[in-house]
Amino acid sequence: AGSYIKCRLVGVLMTEDESGGDEKLIAVPTTKIDPTYANINDLADVPEHTLNRIKNFFETYKILEPNKWVKVEGFKDKKTATEILEKAIKNYK
Repeated sequence: AGSYIKCRLVGVLMTEDESGGDEKLIAVPTTKIDPTYANINDLADVPEHTLNRIKNFFETYKILEPNKWVKVEGFKDKKTATEILEKAIKNYK
């Protein structure tokens, strides 16, 4: 079971973990789903505090798991996120 929510990409957080590169796509619900995010179309539109919270989460979420680690490399723009998603879709087919 799960949910499907129509979203738009705004950026990506580049991370690396014990298994290698591990990009985290950042998306917001479309305006029709939730108008709260109507003005967020790119990473530059996301409040800095929100980006800091996302970064902090991914820096710390594996802390209690033995032999696991995460290195956060930084945020990249919507164009990079789109390229990563398109490559993943192509590799899936």
